[in-house]
Amino acid sequence: MLPISILLFYVILGCLSAYIADKKKRNVIGWFFAGAFFGFIGLVVLLLLPSRRNALEKPQNDPFDNSDLFDDLKKSLAGNDEIPSSGDLQEIVIDTEKWFYLNKDRENVGPISFEELVVLLKGKTYPEEIWVWKKGMKDWQRVKDVPSLQQALKEASK
Repeated sequence: MLPISILLFYVILGCLSAYIADKKKRNVIGWFFAGAFFGFIGLVVLLLLPSRRNALEKPQNDPFDNSDLFDDLKKSLAGNDEIPSSGDLQEIVIDTEKWFYLNKDRENVGPISFEELVVLLKGKTYPEEIWVWKKGMKDWQRVKDVPSLQQALKEASK
């Protein structure tokens, strides 16, 4: 009689766990087995867990809630139906290529950006005679033979 009463006791704990799990909106079958196998430990863990919210309920002050985003956008655009044209925008070309140059001892110096190279060349007495190279060039060239550097030096000297 004793083993049957122990089994009945754990089944009752499982049913109690399932009932509490249902009230807390948790998995009833899973918590039935947790209560039946782990006994009071499963029941205590279930009692310590917070109840789950319904999918329809909205949490209060959710920081990731952006449902009002389109409403705000519609309000801000209500008076202004004109979309700005792309002609107002100016294209700014940024040279991301890395440059190298040869110093007095014919040692390779670099990589440096185009802007740094122009500043360095402005400080030299004869910048046209310095040898430069970047990826895509077949061989080293003098500054006087590179049109983009010549133009940048002219603009920098203004």
